[in-house]
Formats: sequence, C-alpha cells, structure tokens
Amino acid sequence: MKKLLTIFFLFYFSSSFSQDEATIAHSNYAPTKTFYLNPTNTLDNKVWLDIHVVGVGAFVQNNLVYFPKEDFSFIKNVIGGAGFSNIQYKLGNTKKYGFVDIDIQLLSGSFQYKKHAFALGIKARGLMDFRNISTEFGQLLTVGPESISGESEGVSVEANKMFINQIVFAEFAFSYSNLFYHRDHKSMGLGITGKYLMGILGAGFKIDKAEIEIQGVPETDFINLSGSAAYATPEGISAGKGVAVDLGFVYKKTLDNVSHYEPFFNINSCLPYDYKYKFSASLIDLGFIQFNAAAKRYDFESNLSVESFEDNFAINGIGDVSDDLLTSVSETNKFNMYTPVAINLMVDYNFENYFYASGQLMSGIFRQYSFGVKRPAIAAISGRYQRKWFEASAKVSAYEYSGLRLGLGLRFAYFTIGSDNLLSYFGVQDFKGTDLYFNLRYFLSKKPGCGKGRGNRRRKKRNRRNSKNRNTTKCVKN
Repeated sequence: MKKLLTIFFLFYFSSSFSQDEATIAHSNYAPTKTFYLNPTNTLDNKVWLDIHVVGVGAFVQNNLVYFPKEDFSFIKNVIGGAGFSNIQYKLGNTKKYGFVDIDIQLLSGSFQYKKHAFALGIKARGLMDFRNISTEFGQLLTVGPESISGESEGVSVEANKMFINQIVFAEFAFSYSNLFYHRDHKSMGLGITGKYLMGILGAGFKIDKAEIEIQGVPETDFINLSGSAAYATPEGISAGKGVAVDLGFVYKKTLDNVSHYEPFFNINSCLPYDYKYKFSASLIDLGFIQFNAAAKRYDFESNLSVESFEDNFAINGIGDVSDDLLTSVSETNKFNMYTPVAINLMVDYNFENYFYASGQLMSGIFRQYSFGVKRPAIAAISGRYQRKWFEASAKVSAYEYSGLRLGLGLRFAYFTIGSDNLLSYFGVQDFKGTDLYFNLRYFLSKKPGCGKGRGNRRRKKRNRRNSKNRNTTKCVKN
C-alpha cells in the first residue's frame, strides 16, 4: 500500500501537465473551456463562434506525499531531468487526501444565435483520489507497522470510510443555454449540458471499517477489514458506459437596457452588451459510469496479517484483487462509479476599464457508500485584465480550504497557458503537487455579414460614439 501511494504521486505527476483551469474560469473569450464549469458560459459572451482545437490540463495535489523544497524544484527535477528522489511522507493530525485530474480536450465548438447558445465538446479525462485517511493509518501505510509497534505493544488503530478511486473515460458533451429573461438592466439565463461517457478504466477501494491490533511481534499483527474493492479493464477501448449532466444559471446586471436584446444581431449593433456584475451557479458532473467489461466487484470482511496486506494487496493500476487474501466475499461482474459532482458558485465584477474582479466557491459532493472520485473544495479570488487579443488573470486560491496557492493565466490571441500553482515550479515550498494547462482555440468576435445593409451607417456612427465612452462608468439602474 505504501508503494500504491508513492505510485499515485509519481505516475500522475510525471504524466501531468489544472483542475478546471481556474485562472481562466471567468474569461468572456473562452466559452469552449468555461462551459464545463457552467453551461450558461456559452451565452452572451464576447465571441460569436469559438472553436477549440486542442488543449491539455492537469492538477495534482495531496497532503501526504511530498518532496522537500531543499531537494526538489519542478524546473530542475522535471524539466532539467534530475528525476525524483528523497520522497517524504507528511504525518500529522489531519486527514490525508490526494487528488488528480488530467484532461485532454479535443476539437470542440460553441456559437450563439439570438437568445440561444450551443456547444459541443470532446474530452478524455483521468481522475484519481485517496481521502479520509487517518493519521495513524497513513503512518501504517507509508512508514509501516514497525513505526507504530516500535513505540508500544498492544496498539490499536481504527479507520472508517477511507477511499481510493481511479477512473479514466472519454466524454462527449452537448450543451444548450437560453437567455430566458432580459428586461431593463437585468438578464437571466439557464443552461444544460448532456454528456455521454465511455469508461476506459475504473478501480476503487473502499474501507468501511478497519481495526488493527499491533502486538509488537510482526507475526502476531492482524487486521480486521470490511469494505469493497472493484476494477474494470477495457475490452477493446471500452470497459463501460454512462451519462452525466451539468445544470447552470446566470444573472447579470447590465450596463445597457436589454429589453430588446439579441446578441450579435443588427438590433444591437452586432455586438454583445457588457455587464456591471454577474452571478452564476451550477451543478456539474452529475452522473455515473457502469463498468461491465472484464469487471469485478468484491464486498468483503476479512482477517489479514499486516504483512500480507502490505506486500500482496493491490488493485489494478491501483492492481488485481488477490482472492486468497479475502474471506466472506460476495462477487459481482459489474459496478458503478460516480463522476465528481460539484456545486459551483461564481461572481464577476466589471470595473469598465478592462479590469475585472472575481470570486469562486466550489464544493464536491460524494455519496459515501459508492465508488467514485470526489472533487476537492475550492475557494478563490482573482483579478484579470481582458481585451480581445490579450488577457491576463492572477488568482489566489485554497484547496480543501487550506494552504494558499498563487496562479497566473495568460491568453495571447488564440493561445492560452497558465498554472493555478505557480510557486510549485521554483522550489520555494515543499512540493506536494503542481498543475499546468494550455489550449489553442480560434474565435470570431463578430457574426459574419452582420451590420451590412440598410441602417449600417447609422449603427457605425453610434458605435464610434459609444467607443469614446467605453471607459466611462455608465449609470446602472437598481
């Protein structure tokens, strides 16, 4: 099991490039990225058409496994090729957790038509986590039973509701949103995204209850264990299938009267209207995958020696379940894994001089009796400078409401790059994880052909007049 947690960190970190790319989460120029946080982000933004060509993003974070800052920096050890060494385990009084989210987004697109917006997205995602590991159990798994039995004889260690999960799947998404209310200086929209999920790999290990008695002599150590384990590998490219849904709402206080508003149409000078502030709420990744190809699920109660548990128990990639280690086992050939559902709240304030201030709260929801990865909680505040051909965003965030992280995202025309954990690259703190993301997109900020024909001269004149006052604060009705 010690090897498992080490592999968790090394394998995913070495393959990773951020969770939800939070530094660009509020951008009005990236709907093919931000609609995964809220379907209404495709609605009434700065681009009429957005085509996502390719993008990679990943997030790695934990509070158990780390590299000391004196011995490790991303630039030296990863980019410079110095490799991994001197891995340490952080023990203490807090529950241990780890989370990985890696995604590769392929060709995707979004566009707007009057009060409607549509999007299509294709992704490959890989997620893994361990959570709710107690201090004593974390010490047992990482350092070994001798670290506990060496202190005193007859030590008892208990653990409840601990989880390790891994899931890899392809995601095909279709999104629709509608500006259902627009009157005076207020507008509201609703959106929904439906997803078809193709499971590639699934594995889970859930401890409902574990009671360990360490007598001081390794041969007499034993463990009482109850819980579940499951794994599935693909037959061909698929090991199962499932569905998921995102639901979103947005409210805007606009700078202009939107009673007769249709974005990117002649009636509005072919341009979208700006908002003074907006608030959005969403429920994302509500769904599941049923694995039924080369799938096994074991529900068990067992008496195992600590040595045999340490040396032999593994789950596929997390490994194969060793049947001879388990007693009182019930076995099935299929199981469900739930997607990382979360509630996401966001607010964005426009200073009307191309500067914005934003905030985000996200909380993962998990059903304790099920397999699946839980999305960590996020609290973040950010500021950004946003223009058509350049955008910069700086963010301060806390994951699981502990430890501040500094992030920076930059967009140069159609190319975006950023990290939500910038300090992890420079060896200024113990290395517990990192992230990096980039994407290449192409967008049109104006509908082709809009503005031509009768009345175009008058609209252009009005646009020139409005552009002179672009940085002047407008009166907004309450």
